[in-house]
Amino acid sequence: MRKKAFYILLFMAQICFLLLLLHFIDLTAIISTLTLADPLLILFVFFLEIFTLVVWTLRWKVLVDQLGNPCTLGNIFQAILIGSFFNNITPAVRSGGEPIRAYVLTRRYGIPFRSCFGTVLGERIIETIPFIVLIAIGFFLSAILVRPDIAASLLGILAFFVWVFVTIVYTISRESISTKFGLVLFRVIGDKRWIDQLKDFRLSTMLAWSDKKIFNLIVGFSTVYWSIELLKHYVIFRAIGFEVSIVYVIIAYIIIRTSGLVPVPGGLGVIEGASIGVYVLLGVPTAVAATQTIIYRFFSFWFISLIGMISTVQFGFQEIFERWVEE
Repeated sequence: MRKKAFYILLFMAQICFLLLLLHFIDLTAIISTLTLADPLLILFVFFLEIFTLVVWTLRWKVLVDQLGNPCTLGNIFQAILIGSFFNNITPAVRSGGEPIRAYVLTRRYGIPFRSCFGTVLGERIIETIPFIVLIAIGFFLSAILVRPDIAASLLGILAFFVWVFVTIVYTISRESISTKFGLVLFRVIGDKRWIDQLKDFRLSTMLAWSDKKIFNLIVGFSTVYWSIELLKHYVIFRAIGFEVSIVYVIIAYIIIRTSGLVPVPGGLGVIEGASIGVYVLLGVPTAVAATQTIIYRFFSFWFISLIGMISTVQFGFQEIFERWVEE
């Protein structure tokens, strides 16, 4: 009960911060910019949003199929929607829905949860590789074409993601370290199942990069995914009649995506502030930056949350989730 009250208060605080942010922006200029938006390009952004979900579905299916339980694209798509909904409502660095989407397939197909969750971890780890490459590209472009202070910020972000990636891969690849980590969790939590669970997580995650074909497919789908994300930002600017350099889009997207690591539900308020701030810093007019952010977040947060909530209700997830938490 206290946790639910905390989430509600946190969400209300985020909404208040978002309204405060908009208070300092010329709403008349935003509305004027919105009315001039090209409806066909906005519709194109909608289809791009759907396409990112399709690419994500195909990417995860590559790993899920290796478990010996072929799942339909429709059920994997629904699991991703449900997971995205919980990502957006839990303050867990946009990862609160990851175990939940794994459990959806466990409930439907009887796949061991630990193995299914291992595919989620493997997918998330490998998708970081193209993102690290993107950050490196952004760093070099900003150092040459933009500003040294922005380049320094991107270098710090690059170092952080490389450190996280190397640490996770090293920990999972070394069975002895994974076992020691499981023993630490056992001492803290007092549940021996953590040791076996970590073994299953490790085996399923290792599957993602031990098979060269699977690894290349995941990297390929992830590269397409990140490219579509960049394209959405660019198309929205074109839709509202503003020409922006793709270099600025790359730099801004990296910083915006990194701001999403702040542990608040869906990054609400934080991502909007970062998006408007970084685009203004790069020379985009405030009203244009705010309008672009509103449109982008409408599709990436509010639209995804809505269809994710509908999918959750259709699945009858409340009872299932409560049982999963109890177990």
